[in-house]
Amino acid sequence: MSFFYNSAVSYFKTISIFAKTLFLDKPLTFILLNFSGIVSKMIIIVAFMVSIKSIVLVHSGDIQNILDGLIAYQFPPISERTFILVVACFILLLFILSAILPLVYSIKISKYSYSRTSKFRKIKANIFFEQHQKSQEADKEKSKILHQFIFQTDPQFGKAIINVIFHLFELLQNLGVILLSLVIIAYFMPIMTIILIAIMIVLIPVFLWKSYYQTNQTKSMEKKLKELDKSLKQNLMKQSNLGDVDSDFQDYYHKVCYSDKNKKLELSKKRGQLDAKIVQLILRVILGVFFASTVIYVMEFDVNTENLGDMLIVFFIVRFLFGILQSLLTGMRALNTEYLVLKDLIVDIQLSKSKESL
Repeated sequence: MSFFYNSAVSYFKTISIFAKTLFLDKPLTFILLNFSGIVSKMIIIVAFMVSIKSIVLVHSGDIQNILDGLIAYQFPPISERTFILVVACFILLLFILSAILPLVYSIKISKYSYSRTSKFRKIKANIFFEQHQKSQEADKEKSKILHQFIFQTDPQFGKAIINVIFHLFELLQNLGVILLSLVIIAYFMPIMTIILIAIMIVLIPVFLWKSYYQTNQTKSMEKKLKELDKSLKQNLMKQSNLGDVDSDFQDYYHKVCYSDKNKKLELSKKRGQLDAKIVQLILRVILGVFFASTVIYVMEFDVNTENLGDMLIVFFIVRFLFGILQSLLTGMRALNTEYLVLKDLIVDIQLSKSKESL
């Protein structure tokens, strides 16, 4: 457990350093992107809250009281029907924005992550070329190393960093959305906020521990199985009778493509997807218990229209919050998967900065 604790501290320290690097590079862009990401996620909650509250007000007949209050504040008098139409148009606008803003954010974060990744690739490439330019290897060996860097190492690194930036921003935004959602739920149902915090305090550390353990185990197993898979295929291609599809050829083929080891390799690649489905199962069971309990509560106690509207708002936010929580845990696992790549990048950035300061 102490090893996991120390590793977790190192993990969060590395993520924090990388986030700080992105922030210091372009602080205004960093803040605006995350703020717009939070708004693009929260606006759907605002749209549902306004919709439900408006429906409750129209149904209860309290619109006239609001109009009288507006007149008291020197607003020009308008009819009840006109006011309802204005509110309906505002609700429609909110739902349209809830679709447009995520699209705009998606375009912006794609451009930002590509530009930042290009910069990091340049840093890594400069360090790589500098190291191998002065090396004593033979030209043929240098050419082989250069070919591997250009066609394998660098593209894989680029994809990993784009993935890290995307999930890092999602992580920061999801934390902000969870906090805001808990504040809204606390306004309507304080006891529910306490229950949700308790669930997250238990679920998040358990998932992180499980993710950390399985990610490291999976990487080790995947490396060994890939080597074995490659070896089997190489042995197959060395057979002298490749011109005929005889029984020997078929035996080798089935050992490669239908073996238990190959099955384990494919399953290990999809472990993250399986974990996400397990988290989804846990969250939906909790959600089902919550809704079932609420149905019984409404049956046993007298709930007026206004309170019912508040409960509907909480229903939606809890469902939305569980989706965000699932996305948060998935993002944490993704960052854990690319942790070593990120750690190496930070070393390269620090090395590059030290050279610039000389």
